[in-house]
Amino acid sequence: MENIIEQVSATKKASFGVEIITETIPAMRKTNNPFVGRVTKITHYIDGVLGVDYQKTVNRRLAKNGLEAKYQSEAPKGKKHYNAFFYQSLNDESVFYLKIGIYPNTITHSILFLDGQPATPTQIAQIEPFLQIKSNNVQKQADAGLTNENQYHIVAPKTSNVVKIWKGKQTIYQRD
Repeated sequence: MENIIEQVSATKKASFGVEIITETIPAMRKTNNPFVGRVTKITHYIDGVLGVDYQKTVNRRLAKNGLEAKYQSEAPKGKKHYNAFFYQSLNDESVFYLKIGIYPNTITHSILFLDGQPATPTQIAQIEPFLQIKSNNVQKQADAGLTNENQYHIVAPKTSNVVKIWKGKQTIYQRD
């Protein structure tokens, strides 16, 4: 299949309700961690959004909640905007990140794998203290008045970690 950037950019407009599967190595604390290099995470996003302007979306959500719509987004750390669908690394221009819009109704399922096998509940309990969990709260949006359940987020996995993107029966991208 063609390059992910060509495939996704060819949609030319925002795609709502897409499903995306990613395979990543979760951020973990390394000190005394017996699981470093052994854990991967498969995440399935249901009703994610591609190609939506983050700043405009946050301002629409502010206005909808009766708040002043003057939100100014900042460039993501270490990245620059490539197009509506992707960020590009500032340090390595060959590295791209898919912008996945996450609304409150977006469903996210993740499965941890240990040594290539689905982790058992006991293993997950042992792994979890080492995981670096990011808050879904965007402080700048909270400061503007949006509660966590009204916030819009961007998740940006490296394109090399994207396994599949589809909408209904139409596959937009599938990794070889």
